Formats: sequence, structure tokens, C-alpha cells
Amino acid sequence: MKLLKAEIIGFGKWQNKELNFEAGNQLIFGLNEEGKSTIYHFIRAMLFGFPTKNKRRNDYAPQDGAAYGGRLWINHPVYGELMIERLKNKNQGKAQVFTQESVLDEAFLKECLEPLTEEIFSNVFSLNQEQLTNLQQLEEETLHEVLISLGASGSGEVYQLRQQFMAESQQIYKRRGQKQPLNQELKEWQALESKILEKQQQEQLFGELSQQQKSLQTEMRQLKEKITLAEQQLNQLQQQQLHWPKYEEWQGLSQQSESKFSEADLIELADLYQNYQQAMAKVDELMQRREALKQIPNGMQSFHFYLEHEEKIKALLKEEGEIISLEKRLQQLTEQLQALQKPVEIASKWGWQEERAPKQPTPEWQASVLEQYQQLQAEQQQLSAQVAVMSDPNSRSKNHFLQQSATGFWQRPNTWVLVVGVLCFLAGFFLDSSLRIAAFGIGGSALLVGVCWLAFSQGRESNNPAEVATALQNDLAKKDAELAAYEEQALQQLQAANLGPHVNLANLTTALPDLEIYLFYLQQQQALLKEQTELTSQLADFQQRLDFLTPWLPIRNVATKEQFPLIREFIDMMSKMPEEAPAQKMLQLQKEWQEQKNREAQLLAELEPVMSKYQIAYPSELAIIIEDEKMKQRMKQRKDDLSLLIHEIYPQEEQITKELLDTKMQTALTEKVQLESQYEAYLQEEKEIHVQLTLMQEDGTLDELYRQRTAQKAEIEALALAWGSSRLADNVLKDVSTELSYQQLPQLLEQASRYLALLTNQQYQKIRFEDNILTVANETASFSLYDLSTGTKDQVVMTIRLAFLALEAQRELAPVMIDDSWLHYDFKRKQQLAEVLAEFGKSHQIICFSSDREMLHYYQELQQPICLLSETTF
Repeated sequence: MKLLKAEIIGFGKWQNKELNFEAGNQLIFGLNEEGKSTIYHFIRAMLFGFPTKNKRRNDYAPQDGAAYGGRLWINHPVYGELMIERLKNKNQGKAQVFTQESVLDEAFLKECLEPLTEEIFSNVFSLNQEQLTNLQQLEEETLHEVLISLGASGSGEVYQLRQQFMAESQQIYKRRGQKQPLNQELKEWQALESKILEKQQQEQLFGELSQQQKSLQTEMRQLKEKITLAEQQLNQLQQQQLHWPKYEEWQGLSQQSESKFSEADLIELADLYQNYQQAMAKVDELMQRREALKQIPNGMQSFHFYLEHEEKIKALLKEEGEIISLEKRLQQLTEQLQALQKPVEIASKWGWQEERAPKQPTPEWQASVLEQYQQLQAEQQQLSAQVAVMSDPNSRSKNHFLQQSATGFWQRPNTWVLVVGVLCFLAGFFLDSSLRIAAFGIGGSALLVGVCWLAFSQGRESNNPAEVATALQNDLAKKDAELAAYEEQALQQLQAANLGPHVNLANLTTALPDLEIYLFYLQQQQALLKEQTELTSQLADFQQRLDFLTPWLPIRNVATKEQFPLIREFIDMMSKMPEEAPAQKMLQLQKEWQEQKNREAQLLAELEPVMSKYQIAYPSELAIIIEDEKMKQRMKQRKDDLSLLIHEIYPQEEQITKELLDTKMQTALTEKVQLESQYEAYLQEEKEIHVQLTLMQEDGTLDELYRQRTAQKAEIEALALAWGSSRLADNVLKDVSTELSYQQLPQLLEQASRYLALLTNQQYQKIRFEDNILTVANETASFSLYDLSTGTKDQVVMTIRLAFLALEAQRELAPVMIDDSWLHYDFKRKQQLAEVLAEFGKSHQIICFSSDREMLHYYQELQQPICLLSETTF
């Protein structure tokens, strides 16, 4: 079976997602949390059913309530192309299989996949880092069991016969079955034997059971009464817990001091203080009006000025709401500008200047520059590693590197240039005169170029370690110079974009997010400053329009919100000028002020006895005292209201705490549970006794029961014979398939050894079992799996898995699913693994899920198919 295409309607984070699968080796690349594992679990769900959700397992149902499921296209070796559709809200979550002619059900899908099961798919055809570290799977017995399950040993027909005999035997009898005929007969046999025994003991047992039933019924009545009392006590404690916040509030209110005022005194005091406050306010108002009138040098001149500018003054007063709003908005802008400290911090960090604002580089420029920079760094690091290898006299990799550096004669390009020159030169002898000159010219030129190139190449190539090391050091120096020149060129471009002296290619990826934040805050700050300037200009214009009032009103150095009351008072005063002269109005104001002053003194005298009684020094303290006393009275009323509830629920004879209440609650609950448990036990026992007594009273004799036992015994013997025959045949076939799997195991180990030699670059050549312990060996020694490094252990497990799948090459039950199973690999091991997977993919379908950029690079070098889950991966 091979996967062709997946259509994810709704599964985990994916919705309406389509994926096409290649026939060979394929890499699905994405960063963490981009949905690689979700795709794997989707394929598994389409084949074997939706996962069950629990606390430790995700069912990948869409969080937004979208449709759950999708479709999967596969190519089956027998049935051809099939489309599997599985939706949670359709067909009860079961699969529907679509062929070109018909629609089939879940049973057909299971039949198509046999002997592939969900367990084999997860443990054999799926490989992740967790499975690599599970060394217990590499025991010899485990390998035999998997071989038998897969049918890789060639025993597929034997396996199907075993399944047939097993099914026949289970139709007759199952260990925990209920519907099988032998199970039912044995159950009836046991019941019949029990009934016979009961009949035999009936006379003696009947009296004992009757007496025991009466005793149990008496105990149950007593327990029922105790349970009722326990429920009442538990209900009372639950009410106490429910109203505990009110009880704590009541306790707190009980500790508050009582009010020192009577209710009548408090009402009288509040009325007197209110009248006193009103009198004081009236005195202040009259004084302000008198002082304002004093400031008018000539009442009639002011009146004439008012009449001349009446409409203009009233128009200015109508702008009060708008001007006050402008001032409030100006204050908000000032606060917002003070809060914008982020641009200052970021600019200080990177050396950016507001007058020379930095520019945001384009995404294309970022991608191009960073990709070329990373490529140069990688080449420089590779040359540095090669120089280090050649400089180390004890390095084991030196000879291997020298062998790789010496290119074969026929692998050199100049060799083929010479061959082409010779062929063209010889062809000239067989061509006519018009083409002969051209052939001789091309052949001679090719020979000349090939000879020169060959001489130049032989001068450069050498197997001498010192010469190779010198050449590598020269290459490294050139690469360092090239990298430095590229960094200088990129730095000039960054400085041209005003990105400051602190930004370079090494920290560009860190500076770009700060640049985006800085430009956003800078733009916001400029917008706020522009609005602030406009508001300030509007307020200044309004003050200029008020200048003509300064000779008549004291508004020059007064806040704007205080100018409008003065203007309003001036308009009111001028409106009354025709009725009375300023001097008369002054006399009237003086008279009213004196009357209110006397009223204030009278009220203060009425307050003196109360203030002396309660030791109050100043009238200004009365407002706080009155409010405090009102609060105390409200708290007293709240306490009285709570007391009715508290005295009904909580006992008054003891001081109760939250800890004590919780303890009582737990004790009462435990006691109730114990009583109910004991009552249920007695009830069950009484029911059983009642059933026994009822059965004893039924009609029937021992002779009839004996005849029934004889007939039933014959039926049991016949069924047991048929069941034994099927089980015997199953055991014989089991021994045959096990023997076949032992014959197949050497092939498995031989194939695994070949893959291990490729993965370890011939460092290890053999995998074998010694005393049921897996070992690896090279030409000189043998090593236990536990003696190897973590990366080599992972390689051994990988080779075993690939060997299993190689034995299944003819049937190809499922694609190989690999999820980042090279955690402990260095770059060289990853490259070797990529090469092995590319070779393995020529005969198997392989789907690798990875977020490893090195593996992505190797797949690109090997020109293997790659699927990117996100366009923003780079």
C-alpha cells in the first residue's frame, strides 16, 4: 500500500489542507508547532479510526467546532486506487472506502490492510526518537514475534489458517466469553451442580437462612435510623459551610464598637450641620459677588462695554464645552507622550536617531543577504574543520580525506575533453573536405585545451598531507577574506539604511523585531505630537480672542476652566445693571452677606452643645463623624439581620472555627459513607438469602436434577472435543510459523548489518545475537548495545527497522513514517542517513517529518522531494 494524497477537512490545527505524497523518499519540513505530528496522526486515524480523547491523549478534534475528519487516497496492490473517507459526524465515525465501481465499509478496509494493524503500524512502520531509546524492543524473541505478525517469514498462509482455527475454537469457547455454547453449557453445569447441592442441604439450610434473614432485617432497620440522623447532621453542617462567609461577617460586625450617638441625636446633628454648611456656602457666594463688584472701576462704563460686545462675549461663553474638551485631550496627549519610553530604550540600545530614522529592509533583501551569509559561514566552518583534521597528526580521518581528495582519472572533466578531441580528429578522416577542416579544428582545439588542463590539474593535485594542508589553509584564508568583504558590504548597506553602528549581520535577526517596534512607536509619537501642536494652537487662538476682556475682567493669569465662571458672572451682573446701579447693588449684597453671617453664627451656637457633649473641637470634623456614625448604624442593622440566620444555623454554646467545621464535615461524611456501605452490604446479603430461600421453595426433585446433569454432561463432552481439535491444529501451525520465523531471522540481521555499515561509514559491519543479547562488531572487536554511544545506538535501531521493512519489500504493507529520529546524530551521521534513506526510497515509500535544517539541506543536495508546511519557514 502506498499513500497518494491526503485531504484534511478538519484535524487538529489543519483545516481544508491538501497534501500529495511521493512514491519514494519524501521530506515534510516544518518548524515546531506547524502540524507535522498532526499529519501523521491524521493518516493513522484515516486508516484505523479516530483516537479516543483523555487526559493524556489528544483526539485532534478542531477547537472551533468545524467538521472533524478528511479523506486519504491510497494505492493498494490488489484493489488499485482507493479513497478512504472518515468523518466524525458521518456514518458514526466509521470509514467509507470508494472504488471506481462501489462504496465499501470499515470491514473491507480492515480486510485490505491485513495483516497490518494499528499496533504494527505504530511500532514497525513508524519511527520516532522515543522508540529509538527503547532498547527492550531489540530482544531476539521480540524480533520473532514481529516477523510472525507481519508474515515476513513467508508463512502468510499458515498465519491465515491459524486465524481460521482460532476463530472456530473461539466460536465454541472463550476464556471470558458469554455467548459461546461451551461457555453457556459450563455455566449451566455449575448452576445445576449448585442447585443439586442446595437441594441436598435444603432442609437443614432453609431454617438457618430464615433466621439469618430476620437478623439482617433487624440490623438494617437500625442502620437506616442511624443513616437518617447522619444525613440530618451532614445537612446542618453543609448549611453552616454554605453560610460561613456570612458567619465570619457577623463575627466581624460583633466586634465593632457601638455608636455613641442616639438615632434622634444623629438626625438632629445632621440637620443642623447641613443648615450650617448651606449658610457658610451662601456667605462665601455673597462675598465673591461683592468682591467681583468691587473690581469694576466704573459700573456704567462696564455696562456700556458689555452692550457693545454682548454677542461676542456670549459667543465665547458658548465655546466653554469645546475648550474644556480640548484641554482634557491636551492633558491626555501629554500623559501619553510621557508614557512612550519604548522608542527611547530601543534607540539607545542600537544607536538609532530620530532625525535620521532607520529604514525597514525589504523581506527579499533580508532573505537574500542572510541566506548568502549563512552559506559563506557554513563553507568557512567546513574548511576550518578540514584544516583542523589535516593539522592533527593523530587524526583518523586524515587518510580518508586524502583518498576523497584524489579524483580518479576517468572522473576528471579534462579526461573527457581529451576523449572528445581525439574522436573529432579521427572523424575528420572519414568526412568530406568541407567538414574535414572543421573536425580537425575542433579536435585540435579540444586536445590542446585537454592537455593544458591536465598539466595544470596534475600540478595542483597531490596526496602529500603537507601540500593538502597548505592548500586548505590557503582556501580558508580566501574564504575568510570573502566572508569579511561580504560582511563589510552588508554593513555599508545597513548604515545606508540608517540602522546605526551597532547593527551587523550577526545580530540582524535580533535587531529587525526591535526596528519594527521602534518604527511603530515613532510613528505613534509623531502622530501624538502633531495633534498636541494643533490643540495648543487652538487654545492659544482662543486666549487671543479673550484679550479684549482683560481691562474689565481679571482673567489674564487665570486657568481656562476658571475664566468661564468669571465671564458668566459678568454677563449675569451686567444683565441686571439697568435695574439698579452698582452702588445700590453693593449695599444690597452687603446687607444679604451680614444676614447670612448672623445666620451662620446662630447655627454654630446651636451646634456648640452637641459638639461639647461629644468632645468635637471643630465644625469641620462633623462631616467625618456623621458619616462614621451612619456607617456604624448600617453595620448594626446588618448585624441584626444576620443574627436571625446565624442563631438558626450555628450552635451558640460553642465557639466554632473554619478548621473545626471542616473536621466535623469530614467526620460526618465519613460516618455516613461507612453506614451506607454497611447497609448496602447487609442489603446485598439479605437479597442473596431471599433468592436462596425462593429457589429452595421451588418445585423439583433430586432425580429430575440428576437426569438433567447426565444429558448436559454429554453435550459438554461433544463441544469440548470440537474445541480441542481446533486448538490442537492452531498449536501445530503456531510451531510451524515460529520455525519459519527463526529461518528468516538471519536474513534480517544480514540486511541490518549492510545498513549499519553504510550508516557508520564501515566503522561497524555486523549485527548478531549472542546469548539473546544484541551486539555489533567490526573487524577487530564485538560490542554490546549498551557499550555504544547514544548516536550509534540510534543507528543500530534504525538499521533493524529498515531491515524489517526490506523483508516486506514485495508486499509493502505501509509507507515508512519517520519523525525526527536523529536527535543524537551529528552532521556527518545525518548526511549518511539521508543518503541511506534516498537509496531505501527507491524501493519503499518513506515520509520523514522534520524541523532539522541540516536534514533539509541534505535532502536538497540529494534532490529528494520536499514539502514545506509554511512559506515563512525561511
